Amino acid sequence: MAKVLIIDGNPDHCKALRGLFDYRTPHVAVFASTCVEGARACMAESPDIIMVNALLYMGHNFAFSRVLKRYGKTRVIPVLVHSTGELEALTRRRIEFHGAIGFVELPVSAGEVIQEIQEALGRTPSRSASKVAKPVSWPTVPKAEGKNESSEARPVDWAAVGRKQTERKLNPGRPKARPAADQPDPKANTARGLRRNGGAGPASFRTASYDSVDPSEVKGGSEKPEDTAFRRTKWPRIDPDEVKNSGQNDSE
Repeated sequence: MAKVLIIDGNPDHCKALRGLFDYRTPHVAVFASTCVEGARACMAESPDIIMVNALLYMGHNFAFSRVLKRYGKTRVIPVLVHSTGELEALTRRRIEFHGAIGFVELPVSAGEVIQEIQEALGRTPSRSASKVAKPVSWPTVPKAEGKNESSEARPVDWAAVGRKQTERKLNPGRPKARPAADQPDPKANTARGLRRNGGAGPASFRTASYDSVDPSEVKGGSEKPEDTAFRRTKWPRIDPDEVKNSGQNDSE
């Protein structure tokens, strides 16, 4: 005979389970409606097994499970989670991760309850196992044939890399990379310019400075630079009557 602590706030569940444990099983049931009352009952009653509602067990980010893990007296108590219907696979995995070792679907028969309790008492609860991080042993990659030991990875000498970068900045006279096939070659453009100018060297290219051109030289020196200012054209006045008379005379 085992003492079972049942934590459930649903009155229908408690009524069915109370009648089942009182008349159909040899076990003794102690009831609590909340996880707070259940934690106090764990310290006072020292139950052999706990049956808790799935919603209460998952409430407040599995707070009840974390409370059980704090004390050595409650850490070894196996936990069964009961619910109305089957839980989803992901929910079951989360509940198992936080310490539950079995599930009971309501409504349940007396034989199923007795079997689940016997199996739970025979198991070692996951909370009692020490969850200490263990080092991971990664498999080693076999060395390829024909390769010597020098092919292994070596640490980078960042000081040498910095010296090489400094030397490149101080000595920029290194050969430059050739332009890609899809990019224009600046040397080819220069060669075209030389051919157009009769093969003359770079000294034949001149840059015209329009600011240095003297307007008097352009017009042959007939006008002075100050005469080049914009002047408004003066049109003579025409009398319309004279234009009409001149037209009649031409027609005669």
